[in-house]
Amino acid sequence: MALDAENARYDAEQKEQQCQVGSAWIEKDLVFTNAQGYFYSASTLRKVFRRFLVSIGLPHMRFHDLRHSEAIILLAMNVRPKVVQEILGHSQITMTLDVYSHALPSMQEEVTKHWDSEFGKLPVKKWLFLPPCFNGLVRAQLRNVGRTIRP
Repeated sequence: MALDAENARYDAEQKEQQCQVGSAWIEKDLVFTNAQGYFYSASTLRKVFRRFLVSIGLPHMRFHDLRHSEAIILLAMNVRPKVVQEILGHSQITMTLDVYSHALPSMQEEVTKHWDSEFGKLPVKKWLFLPPCFNGLVRAQLRNVGRTIRP
């Protein structure tokens, strides 16, 4: 996998930096480090990230926005929410679902397609009663396929 090779190369560069600095290196097991192995200051990270975005032609965003982008992209790729939760380090799946499930209208469109393909095959009944917990989306979908719903 290309990412594994890139990670190995970066690890080798970081170990070389550690050797050059010697005993001044502060081991914190970090991915992004300054020349001594410690945290980048927030202002330095912002400056470097801003320059990087400009260099590749992307609009301004916060560094933390990458985390949100990753989650949304993974969900759009149909990665299971439990896996996304683990990647993001959320302690509860509800956190992941509360923050990210609303961000993808395409997920709702996918549900609609599956709903239509599954229930469109069933014989149509004149009256279909839905429990109150069903929202307007389901009722609208049923109306769209020609079913009548009694209030």
